[in-house]
Amino acid sequence: MVYNFKINISLVLASFCWIFTFSQSDDSITYANIETGIANYLVEIGYFKEIKESRTNSNKIRLSGFFNEITDKDSIPNGVYKFSTSSSHGIYLFVVVEENNYKILNLYDKKELFRTLNEILNFSIKRDYCKEVVIEYIESALHWHFLMQNYGRSDCSYSFDNKTTSSLSLEELKNKLVNHLKSENVIGDENFHILMLDKIDEFNLTISLNPLNENDAFKNLNKGYYRFTATDNMKYAVSYYLLLNDNDYELVLLKEGKNFNQELFTLLHFGIDQKFCSEIIKYVISNYLKQELPLKSCLTDLKKRLP
Repeated sequence: MVYNFKINISLVLASFCWIFTFSQSDDSITYANIETGIANYLVEIGYFKEIKESRTNSNKIRLSGFFNEITDKDSIPNGVYKFSTSSSHGIYLFVVVEENNYKILNLYDKKELFRTLNEILNFSIKRDYCKEVVIEYIESALHWHFLMQNYGRSDCSYSFDNKTTSSLSLEELKNKLVNHLKSENVIGDENFHILMLDKIDEFNLTISLNPLNENDAFKNLNKGYYRFTATDNMKYAVSYYLLLNDNDYELVLLKEGKNFNQELFTLLHFGIDQKFCSEIIKYVISNYLKQELPLKSCLTDLKKRLP
C-alpha cells in the first residue's frame, strides 16, 4: 500500500530534519546495505508503513550511480548516487557514500533541500570534483525537488506570460540603491558612477539607473532577479544580485566564491518564497553556478570515472 505522498510526507518530515548517516565497521558498503537503510528511512518518515512495502513491484526501490550504473554491488565506491521509487507518488533521494559511511539526503521540503545541497557541495569540494559535475548534481536536486512539490503547475504564480509588478518606481529604486552604496562606501559622488541593472530572466533588458532617463523615472519593474553593477567605468566594478519583490529589494553581494553557499541559498530561497516558476528559478541558479561556482572546469571526462 502506498500512502498519499504529498500529505503524509509533509506531516512527518518536521520531526526528521536531520541527515541520516549509516556506518559500517571495516567492511565495504554494499548495495544491500544501502537498500536496507533506505527502506528503514522511508518507514521512519512515513512513506512506507512497513519495510515489506518496499519489496513490491509497485514500490520498487531503484538506486543507481549518478553518471554510470553500479557494476559491483558488493563494494559501492565513494560518490553521489540517486534513488527513486517506481510508485506514482514517487520520492527522490540522494545518497552520498564516503569510505565506510553513507548519508541519505532528502529533497522534499525547502529545509531538507538546502541541507542536501550543502552536503553535496562540501563533499564535492573535498573530493576535488570539477564545476560541470557539481552543477549537474545541483540542477538535478532542484529538478527533483520541484517535481515532488508540483512546481510549474498549480504552485506557479509567475512566468514570462504572467508577470507581477513591484510597487517601487525606478526612481525610488535608484534612490534606495544610491543611499545604500554610499553607506557601504562603494560610491562617493554618484555623478561619477554608472549604475547598470540587468534583468536575468529576460533577454535584452538592461536599464541605466545613473543617469536615469526621466521618461523611465516613474516606471515599475517586474518582480524577479536582476544583476546590478556599480562602476566608475575606470577603476572598479562591484556586482550584486538584486532580488526585487512586491515593495522592496534585497542585494546579494558577489564575493568571487568566498561566500558561495550563502549566495546560492539566498537566491534559491527568494525564488521559492516568491513562488516563481521552477523553470525560471532553475535558469537563474544555473547561470549563477556557471559564473560563480568556485571550482575548476573539467579538463578530463571525469564523469566516466564517477558512479
